[in-house]
Amino acid sequence: MENWISTNILSLLNLLILIALSLFGRNWVNKKNEEIKSLYSKEQYIHRVQFEKEFNLYSELWKHVHQYRSIINNIMSFLKEEKDKSSIKSAELNLKKLKRIGSEIAKIVDHYKPFFAEEVYEKTLNFAKESEVLISLYLLPEKEFHDKEALELDKFDSIIDEIEQVIRKRIRNIGEAKLVG
Repeated sequence: MENWISTNILSLLNLLILIALSLFGRNWVNKKNEEIKSLYSKEQYIHRVQFEKEFNLYSELWKHVHQYRSIINNIMSFLKEEKDKSSIKSAELNLKKLKRIGSEIAKIVDHYKPFFAEEVYEKTLNFAKESEVLISLYLLPEKEFHDKEALELDKFDSIIDEIEQVIRKRIRNIGEAKLVG
């Protein structure tokens, strides 16, 4: 009988130990689960903030690049038509607008450099440098504005297309990024 009582006591002790371990284990698992959720939530927040920051930056950049393209197209139209004093004056005003917008693009690139994806930064920096060269050549007083052989406006269309492609790619990549949780 003593054997039976000691066996029951051992069984009861084993049961109590299992219950204690189960409760402790459940609490430990719940605590770890909350830590993982918290970490996941922080990563999601950082991801969302990064996406919003880059998206707003690229929207602002694209607004200026689009304006630049429109003015380039106006100048290219001017080069194909008859020139009179009025159209030459208009083209000179367009060049000044081009210079202003090119400066704004260069400021955006310089000011927000750390927030650009590398490929977008490189393409936009190249664009800003090319723009500076173009404007410096054609705002010289002795330069005849209608000298269309020297004016390399066509390359800006392809540079702008490249910028558009890398911006689209970057936004798509950021938007599709999935956090592992």
